[in-house]
Amino acid sequence: MLIARLSMAGADLVTLDNIDDPSVERWLAKAPVLIIDEVALAGREGGEAALRADPRWRGIAVIGGAAADPAMPARIAREDAAAAIEAMLPGWGYPEP
Repeated sequence: MLIARLSMAGADLVTLDNIDDPSVERWLAKAPVLIIDEVALAGREGGEAALRADPRWRGIAVIGGAAADPAMPARIAREDAAAAIEAMLPGWGYPEP
């Protein structure tokens, strides 16, 4: 459902096992949005703060868990992910679906 909503909003979708893979460079000119889950985020050096400071991403949405730092934006509950991310689209420069 999330993929369909994002596609209808005009987003180009790519899935990756490794966001540090050099193939990500192909999409950087478009300032991609990163949607990552708490398990993948837990393995990131520097944690959420380092990921959010990475200039490659237009926006970041973290699905699941709780932020270790209360200053970090709220996490998205898995069951609400499609609706919550759809609501974020205008803030990322996409038109509302």
